[in-house]
Amino acid sequence: PSRAGYGFAGYAATATGDVVEITAFPATNTSYYAIYTRAAWMLYNGSGELTLSYGPEPTPETGETVWQVADDYSASKKPEWTAYSVTKVTIDDSVKNGYKPLSMAYWFSNMPASTATIANLANLDTSAVTTMEGTFAGYAKNATGAVTAPDLSKFNTQNVSNMASMFKGCSAFETINISAFNTQNVENFSEMFAGDARLTTLDTSKLTSAKAQTMASMFEGDAALRALNLSQLTAPATLTTTASMFSGCSSLTTLNLAGLALSSTVSTTDMFKNCTGLTEITLAKNFVFGTSTGFAFAGTASSNFWIADINTKMGTTAAMWNAYLAALTANATSHTFTLATRTYTLDANGGLFGTGDAATATLSYYGNEGGSLGTIAAPARTGWTQDGWWTAATGG
Repeated sequence: PSRAGYGFAGYAATATGDVVEITAFPATNTSYYAIYTRAAWMLYNGSGELTLSYGPEPTPETGETVWQVADDYSASKKPEWTAYSVTKVTIDDSVKNGYKPLSMAYWFSNMPASTATIANLANLDTSAVTTMEGTFAGYAKNATGAVTAPDLSKFNTQNVSNMASMFKGCSAFETINISAFNTQNVENFSEMFAGDARLTTLDTSKLTSAKAQTMASMFEGDAALRALNLSQLTAPATLTTTASMFSGCSSLTTLNLAGLALSSTVSTTDMFKNCTGLTEITLAKNFVFGTSTGFAFAGTASSNFWIADINTKMGTTAAMWNAYLAALTANATSHTFTLATRTYTLDANGGLFGTGDAATATLSYYGNEGGSLGTIAAPARTGWTQDGWWTAATGG
């Protein structure tokens, strides 16, 4: 028999029973019931295109392959179709007839071409998905220019607990619209946006972290990212690591972590490593840098961050930062540190500096107006003695 939208599986002794093999007519009158199945299927056409459908199993033509979509995909069990290089995925309208996947791990991770497209993504009901690990990892990574990210405005992520590597290596995306995301149940944020080399802007206002366990390398290597406001992120007791969270974000100038009050048990190893462009950072009042491993600011000018509350520059070790943070005003919930840089040009005015015989030198100053410039290099001019520094060559 046939039933629209379903596939015939066989006969059973009851309407909801298991399919049985009928090998001979029974001795008495017996009724058998047709059993139908409905499942999600991914069909590969052999030429780089996939189609996701829901209902009876599609009948593949010559050169085509079809797989039943499982609900337990993960990093160790990736979808069968990821063995092929895919340029287009179409979400068939039949998917709207009740299909709710549980795992979307690595679903679209085999689409490296600049022409990668996903048609009708809005047809997919993601409200039951629990893992989106690696879902778009490496998407359009072979593109030589920028590529628009898939439209995620209809994504329901309310039950997702794993977003590890979700957009890892999406090096062609300049921005990703995650404004519809609900991360209230996410435990694993590790490498979520890592290696997105072209990513310049990201609206993270909807990201929350009430159940987070790891944020390790969440934005690592995003060298074009300019600013991040993550003030709504919190540090639950379950959080164990933020190691390398922003490592290599060399263009990042401002970072707001006003709500992330890390305890001493959370690993902050290399958290801001090589964030060489950072000029302003806001930390929660109770933020504590872990001291057991590498310093969070390795490779940065961390000692030059200035905090007006205590009129001093910060230090080069976790212990120094923690001591300063502990001394800050108790009534504030967070504190903003600035790398206030002023560059001064020193003109030897007929003299020379050092062994390089330079006529000018530069001096950088970090901090507020009125502070000490420290040691200033002294020029030499044959037959003359320097009286000091003036604001003009003559009469200054």
